Amino acid sequence: MDERILLVADEGYVYANGEVYGSTIYLAEGESAENFRQITREQYEAEMLMQNESAQNDELIEAAKIILGVE
Repeated sequence: MDERILLVADEGYVYANGEVYGSTIYLAEGESAENFRQITREQYEAEMLMQNESAQNDELIEAAKIILGVE
């Protein structure tokens, strides 16, 4: 059995690949460490805020379409 690779970010940083974020990451089978980069906690927080705002905007647009009866 292969051992999973463990990535541990430096203090003040988070590992990220655009979908997965964490200070400690156990790579899934077949996943490469090359797909991850370290970003600052500030960058991580900014990305999470942007994703949250984008999701909220998408929900508002969908609600407006329902109310207006458009697709």
